[in-house]
Amino acid sequence: MSKKWKLQPQEQDGDYMFSGQPVATANIVRSLTRVEIMQITLDVYDRVKEKNGADYLQVFKDDQGNKIYCIDDRDHWTILFAHEY
Repeated sequence: MSKKWKLQPQEQDGDYMFSGQPVATANIVRSLTRVEIMQITLDVYDRVKEKNGADYLQVFKDDQGNKIYCIDDRDHWTILFAHEY
């Protein structure tokens, strides 16, 4: 099974660890499956581990060009659609 949401390359490096509690907006919870949300979470954690830190903004895109942002606020990080930002 291929992933619907693909993690995009970072525009810049960073030292954010996404170590706080992940929080998804109500629109994300309504629109995505639990599996999709978990995969997005795991992809962010994998990038942080691979690069020993990441940019505070991680971007996911689907085939239709829709975007999801993951934004680290240090004590928590938020998963939201780009249009919610």
